[in-house]
Amino acid sequence: MDFLEAFAKEESGGNYDIQNMAGFAAFGKYQFMAPAFKTQGLITEESGATPATWIWTEKAHNLGVYDIEDWLENKGNIQEKEIIPYQMQCWRQLEANGATDYIGQVIDGIEITPSGLLAASMLGPQNVLDALESGDLFHGAAVDGSGTKRGSVGWYMDNLKGWDISYITGEQEETK
Repeated sequence: MDFLEAFAKEESGGNYDIQNMAGFAAFGKYQFMAPAFKTQGLITEESGATPATWIWTEKAHNLGVYDIEDWLENKGNIQEKEIIPYQMQCWRQLEANGATDYIGQVIDGIEITPSGLLAASMLGPQNVLDALESGDLFHGAAVDGSGTKRGSVGWYMDNLKGWDISYITGEQEETK
């Protein structure tokens, strides 16, 4: 198993057609939300938070995606084509905002690793930095039935730490 498989397993069980409408609307194997679709140029900046308000771009149309159903059907393998470029963009933002300076530190009981940072960046690179700076990686976390604080920066950092993401960072990480 590699990082992307582990990430997808946590996000969607590896299913392309998963929709999560609890809280923020998230879609597909990697649970893209509106900001991710916008970053990748798949919906316009004017698009709202939910698919009913999304305006799909020419880029999306050229890739065979005209609506959220096309995304969920993974037409043209679009979800796989978009995840790595999106993660690269998130990594650049983590570097630019200083979040990567925390690698190797232990904050709120969690060792900060490149793959943990990258996984948490799906919540927004600025949200990751804010959590690191506050020292509270579990702020606002929802607790599931087993008592796990899912959906927090800390949860992502702890559960997806130690994977090789050298395809993003260019640097080898100690891996699982």
